[in-house]
Amino acid sequence: MNHSFSPLLCYIFVITGLVLIFTASFLAYKNMEFHSNSSLFEGYIEGYEQKISYSSQGEASTSYAYKIAYKTPDGLLRRFTNNAYLSAPALYIGARLPVRVHLGTNEAKMDFAVWRGPHLIGGVGILFSLIGLLPLLWARYTMNKERDLQQHGDRIQTTLKEVIMEEALINGDYMYHLILTGIDPQNGQEKEYKSEILLAESKPVIDKKTFNVYIDRKNPKKYRVDISGLDFIKQ
Repeated sequence: MNHSFSPLLCYIFVITGLVLIFTASFLAYKNMEFHSNSSLFEGYIEGYEQKISYSSQGEASTSYAYKIAYKTPDGLLRRFTNNAYLSAPALYIGARLPVRVHLGTNEAKMDFAVWRGPHLIGGVGILFSLIGLLPLLWARYTMNKERDLQQHGDRIQTTLKEVIMEEALINGDYMYHLILTGIDPQNGQEKEYKSEILLAESKPVIDKKTFNVYIDRKNPKKYRVDISGLDFIKQ
């Protein structure tokens, strides 16, 4: 069984990435609204809130969230707990830090934490989009090159000489390529041509004995072996 390029998985990555980018944009808009309706105060780390979680193997791990205090202009002391838990606190107790407080709701956040969520979600969204988009673009580029080669290149018929098996396996599948012989249209001499790496679940026996090879007229070193219709019997 030959493994082929799967555009469906790429589209899933692209759509997921776009959803994350849209979510990040929405959160950024909400944060801009929060930022424009808030004031900046100086706060300090008052302590840590600990949360213990257990892995599937029963191992315990502790994470920490900052307990932060700040004073309003009228001298009122207010406290809140940051909602992001860390495996180890990066700030020591008593450390000063900026706190942004909403003027209408009195909601308080660490100033640099206001943009952390959109940046993280947006970054993951861009990464997912690129993971899905780059293979699609490369597949389109390769398809166009192959179509151009078939339309404007020299086509010769070659004969299967041997099947070369590679020692390495990919996810349990065998890697192999075909060695073919045909007449070089440039000089009329017999020449060997090698297919791309192919994958099979078992060592293949190739039933098809002749293959078309498309050769670039400007650069004879560039060619493509047409493996369409390739069938083999599993041993």
